[in-house]
Amino acid sequence: MMTCKKHIACFISAVLAASMLPAYPVYAGNAVETPGYQLQTLLIDNDGKNLWTTESWGGANILPNTSWTTTDASDYYYNGVLSFEAKSNASEPLNFWIGLSSHYHADTISLYWTDLSQYKGKLIAGTDWTSYSLRIRELLDANPDSGFDLANLWKICVSAVKKGETVSFRNVKITSPDDERQYPFIKVNQVGYSTHGAKTARISYFAKFGSLDGKTYDYSQFFTKSIDFDKNV
Repeated sequence: MMTCKKHIACFISAVLAASMLPAYPVYAGNAVETPGYQLQTLLIDNDGKNLWTTESWGGANILPNTSWTTTDASDYYYNGVLSFEAKSNASEPLNFWIGLSSHYHADTISLYWTDLSQYKGKLIAGTDWTSYSLRIRELLDANPDSGFDLANLWKICVSAVKKGETVSFRNVKITSPDDERQYPFIKVNQVGYSTHGAKTARISYFAKFGSLDGKTYDYSQFFTKSIDFDKNV
């Protein structure tokens, strides 16, 4: 009887602990919903301050949040864009370098758009706010053997600002027009399926979206021979 009561007490404690957990998993980058099932917009907003300014060493570490954890941005590879506004705090326009850093285990890898010929000397912060949009795929495809890991995006790195001057950044975000995932992770096997039972799948990546009702998929590619069962989504 004591053992039974002990188990019940442990169960109640576990339920109470679970009830205090947040409803959704914490995501490293602040996010804002976009229409339909489109990928969320990742806001690099400095914990809501929406302003980053380079420091005395001539650069800035623009973090998806302020705790130095990485963000999985792998879904933004195909059509993702880093957009921002930059402004010189000097009396003249200032050049700057900008790129992305990934961090995994002990490896930090930084890639700069300004290392690409089409951007050399062309990223300039004017005395008024200047808008830029830079394609993520363009940067990664130019450095295929770098080991950069978009699944562990760490920070947006800025450097090479003229000594003694600063550049400010605002409205820094990563967006994509794509559906929430390029390639949904659907894994299918036959174990446990009733021959003529309904076959369902959840293909939503973000928990808050639930399943993508009304969308269909063809899973015949998963099988090497014809199988007689209902394709009921």
